[in-house]
Amino acid sequence: MTTTIVKIVFENDIRRIALQTENAYEHLTQEVSRIYSGRFPNGVQVRYVDDEDDCVTVTSNPELKDAFEMSEATLKLFITPKSAEEEETEYVKVSKDGQRTAILTKQDSKDSAVIVREVEVSPQEENAKSNLDDLEAAKAEEEAKAKQAAKAEEAKKAKAKEAVKAEKEAKTKEKAKKKAEAAKEKAKAKAQKAKKEVERLLKVSEKAAAKAKKEAMKAHKQAEKAAKDAEKAARKAKKQFRAGLSSAFVKDVTYEDGVEVEVGTKITKTWLLKNDGVSPWTSEVYLGKQTKGKLNPVSYFKVP
Repeated sequence: MTTTIVKIVFENDIRRIALQTENAYEHLTQEVSRIYSGRFPNGVQVRYVDDEDDCVTVTSNPELKDAFEMSEATLKLFITPKSAEEEETEYVKVSKDGQRTAILTKQDSKDSAVIVREVEVSPQEENAKSNLDDLEAAKAEEEAKAKQAAKAEEAKKAKAKEAVKAEKEAKTKEKAKKKAEAAKEKAKAKAQKAKKEVERLLKVSEKAAAKAKKEAMKAHKQAEKAAKDAEKAARKAKKQFRAGLSSAFVKDVTYEDGVEVEVGTKITKTWLLKNDGVSPWTSEVYLGKQTKGKLNPVSYFKVP
């Protein structure tokens, strides 16, 4: 079973209730009697303000259904107690200016309703009208406040949206800044590491160069010393070799001493010598004269 939410206004009291869509008027009168027990001994008079700002009385389910269909927002129903003189066949329509009230009745003729009489507005109805005017003014004020609040809320949302956007952009910039700083620090650390590595390699290279230079100098000195030692040893060996050279005369092989020959005759004089020294006669050993006189055609010659 479907229901519809309505507002009921009685004097200064306003309530929201849910009415059954089917037989809504009967359900309304039951709820009003239940809520305001003993306040409506002769029944309930129900009115609402239509789209032409007329205060319309409701006395049946179809009329209340029409009110539901007419209302774009929550339907507001104004209730007052019925007087003992009012009949069920009559209903009241208050003029727009609220100065006069027309009591209408249903007849069997083709016309649905005719004005039977006009009456002065009773104090009770005047109170209802006053409450209605106050409620309408309050409604208008509430609507104006609601519009203003909605506008302020929209502005607040737009401002909040801009703030969120600005915050997001700020976070993005901050993130990019931090990323750039991190990359910069990383590059700096890498450069420092490379610099230290270069310095280390330079030190190693310098150390190796110094070591190599030292070793080269040492090797050079050693080579010089070895050369000097070798030269010294060679001189010593040569000296010893020379000291060990010696020869002894054995005999004249040809032309013994004292043999006369004709002047101008070429002869070959041969001696037999022996090595009586400690050094062997190598290819570098020569024989030469040590006394006066000529030995032609050479002054020395190799040992055969």
